[in-house]
Amino acid sequence: MSAVVPARSPWRIFGLLAGAVALATLNFSLAFVAFREIAESFGASDSAVSWTLTGFSITSAAVMVPGGWLADRYGRTHVFLTGFA
Repeated sequence: MSAVVPARSPWRIFGLLAGAVALATLNFSLAFVAFREIAESFGASDSAVSWTLTGFSITSAAVMVPGGWLADRYGRTHVFLTGFA
């Protein structure tokens, strides 16, 4: 006798992924919105804060390519949850 596996709701999965994309977008957007406050609180120049935020963006983009390979190798769920942690 085989166990019946309940089907996953595609809307639930879509909702989780849409939420993750929204959080990733906010991650970048809020850093740039807070640009002036970051510069003032650290006493840094606009140039220094710009380079820091640009480095953050480039690093995040560079990690996406190996992230795809890791997802293929170790499973999408594990890599997704690790990236979210």
